[in-house]
Amino acid sequence: MFVADYVGDSSNDWLRVKQELVHLANKLELTGVFGKRHHTTKKVIINDLDREVMAFWKELTGVDLVCDESRVHDPSCVIKPKGWAIKERNEQRRKKPTSP
Repeated sequence: MFVADYVGDSSNDWLRVKQELVHLANKLELTGVFGKRHHTTKKVIINDLDREVMAFWKELTGVDLVCDESRVHDPSCVIKPKGWAIKERNEQRRKKPTSP
């Protein structure tokens, strides 16, 4: 693997290595195969291919790649859609009994 030749064991940061791999993938027209960023939180979503590449990297170089947890999107995070508060408030008003 070309990237492993010049990165080697100098870094164990998955995002730095991924950046180099994505740069190479763009040159090879393999865009969109790695995990993306979440559209709202802008944090990284690690997909199965990312995990496989991390495992292969460990076999190839002996370096266990890690990703800072503060930069990874939490899958249990719930992002409410735009205008959710207005809809909720209108529902409460409809259910509220009217005073005479």
